[in-house]
Amino acid sequence: MNTLRIIDANINRVCEGIRVIEDILRFLYDNETFFKKLKTIRHEIRKNTEYLNIEVSRKPQHDVGKKSFLQEEITRKNFEDIFKANIKRVEEGLRVLEEIFKIENKDLSEFFKSKRFEIYNIEKKIYSKKFKFQNLLKNQPILYGIVDTQFSKFDHITITENLIKGGIKIIQLREKILKEEDRKFLRIAKEMRKICNDNDAIFIINDRVDIAILSDADGIHLGQNDIKINDARKIFGFDRIYGLSTHNYKQVEEAKKIKPDYIGYGPIFQTKSKENPDPTVGIESLKKLKDKFKNIPPVVAIGGINLTNIKEVISCKPEMICVMSGIIGTENIETTVKKYMEIINDSVRCC
Repeated sequence: MNTLRIIDANINRVCEGIRVIEDILRFLYDNETFFKKLKTIRHEIRKNTEYLNIEVSRKPQHDVGKKSFLQEEITRKNFEDIFKANIKRVEEGLRVLEEIFKIENKDLSEFFKSKRFEIYNIEKKIYSKKFKFQNLLKNQPILYGIVDTQFSKFDHITITENLIKGGIKIIQLREKILKEEDRKFLRIAKEMRKICNDNDAIFIINDRVDIAILSDADGIHLGQNDIKINDARKIFGFDRIYGLSTHNYKQVEEAKKIKPDYIGYGPIFQTKSKENPDPTVGIESLKKLKDKFKNIPPVVAIGGINLTNIKEVISCKPEMICVMSGIIGTENIETTVKKYMEIINDSVRCC
């Protein structure tokens, strides 16, 4: 009877958790593929265990754990928190059922094991963009590329292709001059998205969440005056990559609460890439950033970085380094990228 209570609790735990995830994917993000897979798993679990008649074992009034809740269990900041909590709940419940049925029914034990691995695969696919980004960061610092034709004589496609040939694996489309040409902006974004996808590179859109959605970009980079990341997540999805520009320590402190996937920090040096640039933060500010703030998102050092000062930036140990005009403004983009890559690799080896 006690075994049946464990089985009953975990079947309910698993199916309730799946239902929460289903509804998030169905109603918030219109994800038909994963919604249907999860629904099928939920129905299979109910069907394969209905013979047990486990409801008769239920004793909620005697459950010693019914009032036991951690603070994080009763607080959710956003839908990603809800999703993560429930998918872990499902995985843990399936593992309990797998173990219990090793005694009760070996076939059912194998069934629950197979469902557990199905859930793992669904989780991995849903978070594939974030996992890809996290894997990229294992080899740091990495070079972060920006495509903006204001600072290059080449078109978007040529710039993108040459950044990738040089070895850059994360590329942002940043086009201020296309504000009034949405159709052209979207066409370019889709073309760049395909090139990045074909070459296993991450594609980020600057500012425009609508263009990011329509082009199926991997992520969005937002400034301090753009829409808030939590609002963007509601329409773009929590499975995407979110970057946020920061220009001082106060903004970094605020960013910690929002939890973007990375923050841009700068401008480190004087830059001509903006009409009205923010005040330079300086190399000393970048150097002290990690000491002042613990557990901040990965940092992209940006602003005025070139071949003569990049070693100073590397010494501050940011996870990423962004060079724009110093690369795309040159005659041979691919060769220039390789020069930066060589300096980065040499510096890492020396250290």
